Amino acid sequence: MLTSHRSEGGHRHYGPEAPATVARIRTLLAAGLPTKVIRELMPCFVGDGTELQACVLDHLRSQYAELDSRIADLTRARTALGDILEASARAVTHVQTAVTRRGNRDGA
Repeated sequence: MLTSHRSEGGHRHYGPEAPATVARIRTLLAAGLPTKVIRELMPCFVGDGTELQACVLDHLRSQYAELDSRIADLTRARTALGDILEASARAVTHVQTAVTRRGNRDGA
């Protein structure tokens, strides 16, 4: 996504637009977009900021909806795991209580 040229010594040199490009890439990565999507969006930026052309907004809305769906799935999974942990903790407590009572009866 960044273009560079190499010096005679093999070092990469980037153009003056590189910092803005890196900032855009980082912003899109932080938004959860995969690099494949970011590569497609790079030519669609307006000006020097992180604003994108209106023609790609539907694509971004689709990505946003996908994140909402993943969050909902993770929330359901977290709730289910919490229920399992809670039930397991109750079962362990019940077994420990029964063992303690039996030990008290046998040892008394």
